[in-house]
Amino acid sequence: MCNIRGLGVDLCEIARMQTILDENRSLRRMFTEAEEAYIRSRGASAAQTMAGLFAAKEAVLKADAELRAKYH
Repeated sequence: MCNIRGLGVDLCEIARMQTILDENRSLRRMFTEAEEAYIRSRGASAAQTMAGLFAAKEAVLKADAELRAKYH
């Protein structure tokens, strides 16, 4: 059974993601090769897609870190 002890929201600025895409910077620090290909394939919605994926990854990593700190 899962006991949820907290709830949070992770947000990411779409404009920040658009700047990274506009500068054609590598996304490999944040995403796998397949994820980067998917993001870049989204065309006009690439920045929104990137922001959503980044926020989701950040939320999972935060939750995992909190669980590890609590139970280890």
